[in-house]
Parts: sequence; structure tokens; C-alpha cells
Amino acid sequence: MNITGPIISLIASDATANGLLGGRVYPQVLRQSSAYPAAAINVTNTEPANTKTGPSDLDRITVQIDVYAANATAAEQASEAIRGILDYNSTGDIECIFFRRTIDGLSEKPELIRKLSEYSIIYRR
Repeated sequence: MNITGPIISLIASDATANGLLGGRVYPQVLRQSSAYPAAAINVTNTEPANTKTGPSDLDRITVQIDVYAANATAAEQASEAIRGILDYNSTGDIECIFFRRTIDGLSEKPELIRKLSEYSIIYRR
């Protein structure tokens, strides 16, 4: 299952989100030479919806998107742009994406601001 590819494509297809992030949306970790703002997408949980007669054909997947930026305003703008394109959207095998929550924080690099957002995704297997 490749859930990050369709999410990256959705973000890249949006003029606002792609304008802010400049294509700097990566699966799992940022590239070392990445400019900012940039985002990393991680799957944090997969929960099957098993049926009485067989395995799940729908999974609920929790995805965490971390936006890193040089200041709080840039992190907020990029995070909101991502939410604007993902929340209640669908594509291919993704039935629907739901925004869950956002957490502000600091990154491992003291010069960067980190904004973490979580999404629930209904994925057709």
C-alpha cells in the first residue's frame, strides 16, 4: 500500500500548497538539503475494518504530516494549505481523508518550527 504517493500528488496539484512548499513534501523524512517550508508524511497507524466473512477491504489509516519552517507564520500557512487540499478529499483508492488535529512544537533543529497534523484516511484495499 502506497498511501504517501497519492497524498503528495494531491498537495502538488494544489496551487497554494505547492506554491508554499515548492514540491518539498517527502515520505517519512526530509531530505538533508531541503529548503523550508517542507513537509514529511508518516503512517502512524493502520486499523482494518474486518467483516464477518473475510478480511478488511477498507482500512482506516492515520497519517502524520510534519511541516517544518523557519518561522511560525510559514509553518502555519503551509499546514493550513495542506489541510485545505486534504480535508474531505479523495483520490484513487483513498475513499476520504479527515483532518483530526494539529500540534505546535519545536523541531530537533532549534532554528525550525514544527507543526504536526494528523489525518484519518479511509483506504480501499
